[in-house]
Amino acid sequence: MIRGLALAPALALLLQAVPGLAQEPARPAAVEVTPATLELAVGEARSLSARGLDAVGRSIAGAIVRWFSANPDVAVVDEAGVVTAVRPGEARIAAVVNGVAAFATVAVPELPPASIELTLPGGDVPAGASAPLAVAVRTRLGDPLPAVAVTFASSDESVARVDATGRVYGRRPGQAVIRATAGGASAETRVRVVENPAASYELRATATTARTGDVIRMHVRGRARDGREVTGFRPEWSVSGVGAQSEAEGGAGVFVAERPGRYTVTALIGEGRAETVVLDITERGPGGRLLKVGRGPASTHHSADTWVFTGVDGRDYAIVGTFMHDWAKVWDVTDPAAPVLTDSVQLDARRINDVKIHPSNRLGVLTREGASNRRNGIVILDLSTPAHPKILSEYTATVTGGVHNVWITADPDLVYACHNGTSDLAGGRARR
Repeated sequence: MIRGLALAPALALLLQAVPGLAQEPARPAAVEVTPATLELAVGEARSLSARGLDAVGRSIAGAIVRWFSANPDVAVVDEAGVVTAVRPGEARIAAVVNGVAAFATVAVPELPPASIELTLPGGDVPAGASAPLAVAVRTRLGDPLPAVAVTFASSDESVARVDATGRVYGRRPGQAVIRATAGGASAETRVRVVENPAASYELRATATTARTGDVIRMHVRGRARDGREVTGFRPEWSVSGVGAQSEAEGGAGVFVAERPGRYTVTALIGEGRAETVVLDITERGPGGRLLKVGRGPASTHHSADTWVFTGVDGRDYAIVGTFMHDWAKVWDVTDPAAPVLTDSVQLDARRINDVKIHPSNRLGVLTREGASNRRNGIVILDLSTPAHPKILSEYTATVTGGVHNVWITADPDLVYACHNGTSDLAGGRARR
């Protein structure tokens, strides 16, 4: 069992809006939830119980318990305290008795792999070269499993070998089937190995000297015996030492260093074949560093996403969403060293996750989760007076399960919202 503490200000504000709360019994000294922790499989349900306790630990007769989920995308709870697991993750379930809450933690284990998408982007593999497979493992809900172990096998290793990371190495012209397996799921793709016209290779970089933070792009080029340039190689990139990284972007390599020094970048072309380049990186200097110039404190709750924009009055503003709180904060950041809180916008929500501003800077969009009436969705703001936004309208019809991310565009005026309940992307027109 777990004993509760005084309710956080954010949830307290939410409870004040619940009809009939003022008529509940006296405020308890503590709240007790049983069980305090539980594990549920996706779709499984279990009842929680809660009671309010007085100062000497006795149950308060007639106490009304109200239930809330802090993570409704993971688990939901009904008025009777029945918790149902929705998706893998961890959720906190609050039992509230007259402004005092206690929490139970619900763990929902990850689902096993149900399907694998397996492709070889870029087409054929030249003999003596290599290319990475694209692998996506998903659960039956369609959720990706990026960390799951996948094993690979080739039907003919004399034509194409595949390593433990899913990189295919062409050995001789021909065809082979590559099979990927994860748990009880599997998939196959056919790979064709073709003749490689390249007799030699060269690794080219857009620069060999740069400053920290600069981006250097690299490509492998082949040269045929008749002098023709051969392209289309997809090497594996690595970098020596710490303080820098090199990643693949299509067939190119992208290098960025956070620390000055000399780095050797290697492009693994195929089995036993690699090319290298040495890059010298110097410190960017104080003018290129990110420095904190100011802070607007919000000590009673966590902040969520932020959007900074220039208002129609010519001043700079930041609208900040909040976590486990029902207010969005509006800051004047014209002087970034001294942000000024100009206003707040209250919503029926427990999370205001995302903030986006229309390119005209006259409209804003807030996302909403955890509404007391379970009508979540998005809220449109009128920013004609940017220091004091007004709620212009809201949309909940097809996104009642909550919205986590949102985008707003111009020409045409559209809003795209990610629906937490279904993982769908909804779109609609945004007009004043």
